[in-house]
Amino acid sequence: MKTPLAKGMFYLKNEPSIKTHEQIRTVFEAINTQLNTFKTLEELIGKNETILPHPHTLNSLLEEVSQTLHVKDTDAIQTEGCEGYTLYGDKELWLVCLKNILDNALQYSKNHTVSLTCKENKLHISNVGEPLPIDISQNLRSWKLDKTQRHKSSTGYGFGLFIIQKTVHLNGYTIDYTYENAHVTLIISPK
Repeated sequence: MKTPLAKGMFYLKNEPSIKTHEQIRTVFEAINTQLNTFKTLEELIGKNETILPHPHTLNSLLEEVSQTLHVKDTDAIQTEGCEGYTLYGDKELWLVCLKNILDNALQYSKNHTVSLTCKENKLHISNVGEPLPIDISQNLRSWKLDKTQRHKSSTGYGFGLFIIQKTVHLNGYTIDYTYENAHVTLIISPK
């Protein structure tokens, strides 16, 4: 949340104008979106209940997520073999998870695309980019990134990666991470 707040503070120093007003509005929308994500996670994690394995087609989840990503290029998210692919669990958790994965994959992709491949009952999400700063396959206690390395995350924390890992696990799935031939790949599998 520090990034949109810093942007907002910067915009406040500019001359009042329609453009500045629009920039500040965008900042508030970003903060509101992040707060809604935190609220959803808090509610779901705080329930301490078993999440029921309700079925959700990947295509319907992607349709809903793509509306919040504001992706201009319709070819930015490519799917292969995912017709009828179903994820089980809490819909809100999957929406938060997929939004974080796709948002980061598109933002850090060198070609601004991400591919989703469904095979062998697993969801493979891949983009061309730099390796992740931490291996989210591991059960890490500390999500603080190494400050001696330069990461695109200005906060030094992999909170988005934390959200992805926890939402996948809460829905009864596992997540694996590979980095080969300049491709970052996350593999989501049922336990």
